[in-house]
Amino acid sequence: MSKVFKWNIKSAEEDVEALQKVADHKEVEPYKELVSYCLNKGYLKISQDNTIKINSQVSYKEAEAMMKLAMEDKNFSWAKVAEKIMKNKDKRSASYGSMDDHITRAEALYMLYYMTE
Repeated sequence: MSKVFKWNIKSAEEDVEALQKVADHKEVEPYKELVSYCLNKGYLKISQDNTIKINSQVSYKEAEAMMKLAMEDKNFSWAKVAEKIMKNKDKRSASYGSMDDHITRAEALYMLYYMTE
């Protein structure tokens, strides 16, 4: 997403030191500037157990919420993306069963493509 939205990741370098306080800071280390930027923008949150869970899976509901923030579009809907996938790729998204299911890499890529159409 940083490339699609042309995020200025370098602007978050000052806040990187604060990441040392989270319990999973070693997992975050390779992505520290990006994570810091996303925390500042509200795309990620520190969990109640003081972790960021950078390597956990993302649900459709979470992906939709992130996209609403990133696109600054409260009307963004994962359902619209899922409809496009069904129409153009003849593939039914697991989100039709539950928005708590996890988004696939293919769906995430299609969502990024969908945003640039």
